Amino acid sequence: RGQHVFIIDKGDSYEVLCALINEESGGRDGTYHTWSADHPYSFNPFMGWKQWADDEENNGLNFLISLLRIIWEPSSGWNSSTLPVLDCTVGDFLTQWKGTEDPLLSDYIDYLGTEIGPRIDPSLVKKGKKKAKLDPYMVGYSPVTAEKFDVSDFLTALQPFSKDGKFGFLLNNPTPPDLFTSRFAVFEMDAVESQNELVYKICTLCIMNAFERKMRTIRGFKLMVIEEAWKAIATASMADYLRNLWKVARKFHTSATVVTQQISDIISSDVIKDAILGNSPVKILLDQKSNAGSFEDMSRLMGLSPIERALVRSVGRSLDPRFNYKEAFITLGGNRSAVYALEVSPEESWAYESDKDEKAPLLERARELGCMKAALSEYALIPKNTKKQSSTHKNQTL
Repeated sequence: RGQHVFIIDKGDSYEVLCALINEESGGRDGTYHTWSADHPYSFNPFMGWKQWADDEENNGLNFLISLLRIIWEPSSGWNSSTLPVLDCTVGDFLTQWKGTEDPLLSDYIDYLGTEIGPRIDPSLVKKGKKKAKLDPYMVGYSPVTAEKFDVSDFLTALQPFSKDGKFGFLLNNPTPPDLFTSRFAVFEMDAVESQNELVYKICTLCIMNAFERKMRTIRGFKLMVIEEAWKAIATASMADYLRNLWKVARKFHTSATVVTQQISDIISSDVIKDAILGNSPVKILLDQKSNAGSFEDMSRLMGLSPIERALVRSVGRSLDPRFNYKEAFITLGGNRSAVYALEVSPEESWAYESDKDEKAPLLERARELGCMKAALSEYALIPKNTKKQSSTHKNQTL
């Protein structure tokens, strides 16, 4: 339908579908982004900073502040005393920036270490440098002290992400690639998660922000889907950014979506309850028989009426044995709710297969044929209940 679709995923669920879309679009769409040692993700969190002042929602600045809060948290937590200091350091840095290009995170770290840090904590003046009396760093009318804001600890946390740090490549790309030229783009996060938990959180946030910038410029309708990777950013530090993103998405004709398999994720996360669930009028629920014990709590959080709860409980029960389908409950803002049946073709069933072992022979066959569409056409003839056979046996069957 011409929509731009963007998905953050774990588990290679869209590998086959992306290959098919890429093939049928001549390489234009169906881009499958993965992390590797040779091609890690890289970003510039200050990209487009000159336009931040014109952004009524302040999403660009909110993103940067959220990123810094993910990297470091004061021992006493972020509060009304520490947050204004962080905001002020970013504002002062951007005010003095004279470069013609967008600054990098390393530039902010350098400024923090040389211009702001020593004014908060005199011990940060470099050895051998004459220690002149420095004016205190002021936020409003209040001087900032090392006891109030541990700038030394903040700089230590930032160091791995400076140009010379272990992850210097991650947030210092002066010309990060345009990740969304493709109308169907998937970001696979398994390899990122195995690197480092903090890097995983940073990448998830930066990918979302890259899409947000694109969301504001692409005409037409867009769809953003965050699968299980949303757990990486479901923190108090991210609440404001997520809340604003979910609200502003509608202005730009974007459907913002999260997916989870565990009801406990929704119930236990204040960020999901407040920032996302409350701003998501459309809710889709699959078979809930396995969640009977927590269903009432979940349905109350979702604001389901007694009739809607009964509809959800009916999902997956008394299925017509003549057809191979599954059911789903969908509510459109409470104005319209129903249970729908979905039956996919054999080709679609294989294209959406997420089990790595089960789809491995299909991917192998596509490589042999040099064509994913042809491989799907062949595998559509194989009954799904035989799909755990070996690749050799399958090829003999074909």
